[in-house]
Amino acid sequence: MPRRPNLRPLALLAFATLALLARGDETPPSRFVNEIQQIRNSASYVANCAGEYSAHYARFAEVAQAELDALTIDAQTISNLYDDAIAAYEHNDPVAGQKAWSAAENLAWKYRWCDSALTWEIRFETRRRQMELIPPTNLVVDIVGQSNPESIDDANALIELRRQASEAWGLVADAQVPDPAQVKLGQLTPAINKDKLRELTDAANAAEIHAEMAGWRHEWHRNLYRDILQNRQLTSPDLAANLATLRDIEQQRLTLREEDIARQAKARHLEAQRKELLGTIQHNYAAAQARVTAKNP
Repeated sequence: MPRRPNLRPLALLAFATLALLARGDETPPSRFVNEIQQIRNSASYVANCAGEYSAHYARFAEVAQAELDALTIDAQTISNLYDDAIAAYEHNDPVAGQKAWSAAENLAWKYRWCDSALTWEIRFETRRRQMELIPPTNLVVDIVGQSNPESIDDANALIELRRQASEAWGLVADAQVPDPAQVKLGQLTPAINKDKLRELTDAANAAEIHAEMAGWRHEWHRNLYRDILQNRQLTSPDLAANLATLRDIEQQRLTLREEDIARQAKARHLEAQRKELLGTIQHNYAAAQARVTAKNP
């Protein structure tokens, strides 16, 4: 029986956002008006994003409760740092304020667009694919009910392959769930290594494409006998030749799509290597720059 969504994180995040906005009416020390306003803007953005993601995850609470719990801890950790920064500036301590502000910003990237790491948006997308590939009862009824004798096997294969694709994305999503102890430190790195995660992602993409191809087979078999060959008793040499050619064309389409799987997997691997190398270059450049600065203060 599906678990009821835990909506407590939503209430907490909403309360935090309202409290933050209420504090915005206070008049901060004039010396740090700009800094405090910028911090409040960033804090409000993260709180709003966290609330939106919590609402999204709540739709999939039966499989995503771990993400809901981690998201709540993560958002609260960042909110506390923003609060510390504001308090420091309000007490005319810009050094402590900048330190807390920088610490919050270093963690807040997970709520902004970033295609090179596991942001909350990417994690949500993985759960969405897992849940939306599960064939609901009404879809199963429609697929089977609209099938004819020539397409019923394809219908059953489609339902099974969608189930398998959903399970494959579930493995990816489960592998991306961070260690709760790390979340308290502001880190969302999954316990699984990146190569294994990439392997699971490739398998899930392949499973989804196979489900898509099963849909093609079911559709063309069903439509052919529903819309054109309504009388199964009618036949001729020309018609038999036409059908043989059609089957060959359909098989070529499926073969091309299967080749796409390998190409897409290779493209993902190359892109991951490119991003990792860019990160290494950036790190090494910063280190070299720091050495030069140290020699020439």
